[in-house]
Amino acid sequence: MAAKSQELIQKLLKAEDDAEKIIQNAREQRSRKLRDVRQVAEEELEPFRQKEDEKFLAEQAAAGGHNTMELDAATQQELSQVKTDYDNNKKTAVKYILEKVLDIDLTMPENIKQQVMMGN
Repeated sequence: MAAKSQELIQKLLKAEDDAEKIIQNAREQRSRKLRDVRQVAEEELEPFRQKEDEKFLAEQAAAGGHNTMELDAATQQELSQVKTDYDNNKKTAVKYILEKVLDIDLTMPENIKQQVMMGN
């Protein structure tokens, strides 16, 4: 009887090993198939991706060229406005600065006068 149960245990262990090999093989096949499917999908997607990238770049170029012209025009307008403002305000600014530099108040504040009188 012991030999029979030992034989059955050996059969069970062999069946477990076989099942483990089958499971491992199935996992490897699944991984391989997923890898193959992913590769095929990438290959099929590449022409679409290139087409969409080209379309996007063309749209960007078209929009960028238009925006650049508008930006250049706005910049030129602002530059001319700044130059006009400079020409109009140059004399006033120089006069203001000279008045502030040349207008010196020579009176001594009271607190300083008191300290001088006390000898500090």
